[in-house]
Amino acid sequence: MAGRSGYRAVAVLSVLGSVALGAYLVVVAHGHPAAALPAVAFLVGVLVLVLSGSGHVLPDRVALGLVLVSASVAVTAELFFLGGRTLRPLLAVVLMLLATAVLLVGSAVRPGGSPVLAAALPPVAAVAAGAVAPWRLVATGGEPGALVHGSLLLIAVAVFLAGRRAEGPGRFAVGALVCAVAVAVVYFLAVSGGGVVPVALGAVVVVALIGSLPAANSTEPTGSDRPVR
Repeated sequence: MAGRSGYRAVAVLSVLGSVALGAYLVVVAHGHPAAALPAVAFLVGVLVLVLSGSGHVLPDRVALGLVLVSASVAVTAELFFLGGRTLRPLLAVVLMLLATAVLLVGSAVRPGGSPVLAAALPPVAAVAAGAVAPWRLVATGGEPGALVHGSLLLIAVAVFLAGRRAEGPGRFAVGALVCAVAVAVVYFLAVSGGGVVPVALGAVVVVALIGSLPAANSTEPTGSDRPVR
C-alpha cells in the first residue's frame, strides 16, 4: 500500500511539475508559447503511462519511457540555450529522469501479445521523434520555434500508444487520426525548411506508427486486463 501511495505521489508531482515547468519555459523564452511544448510532451507521456493500458504492457511502456526521456533531453537542451548555456539545466533532467524511472518500475507490467515487429515499431517512433527537437534546436542556435515539430511528434507517439490499448471501435480510429496528424507535422516540417535529417526522422516516425497501427478488428488484448506482479 505504501509503495502504491508513493507511486501515485510521484505521478501527481510529475504532472504538476510538468505544468510548472512549461510555464517557466515560456517565461525564459520571453513569452514564446512553443517553449512549453517539451514539457507538454512530458506531461502527456506521464498521463498515458499512468492512466492508460499501454502503461502496463512492456513494449508500450518502453516506448513511453523513451518519450519521457526524449522530452527530458529536449527540456535540458532548451534550458541550456535559453538560460545562459550553463550546466544548471542538468538538475532539471536529473529530476525528470528520476521521476521517469519511478513511474516505469513502480507498477505491474505484462509482456503483451503483439507480434515482434508491431511491438518494436513504437519504440523506434519514440526515438526518431525524440531526436527531432534537439537537432532542430541546435541547428537554429536555440530558437524556441524549432521545438514545435519534434514535440508534436512525441505527443503523437504517446497518444497513439494510448489509443492502441483503447476499448471499442474507436481504437483504430485514434491510431489512424494520429498517423494523419504525424504526416501533417512532417509535411509542415519539410515545407518550412526543417532540414533533411529532421524530415527523415519524421518520416521514420510516420512509417513506424503506420506499421504498428492496429487493425480495426484486432483481437489483441487491451489494457483493461490488469497485470499481476
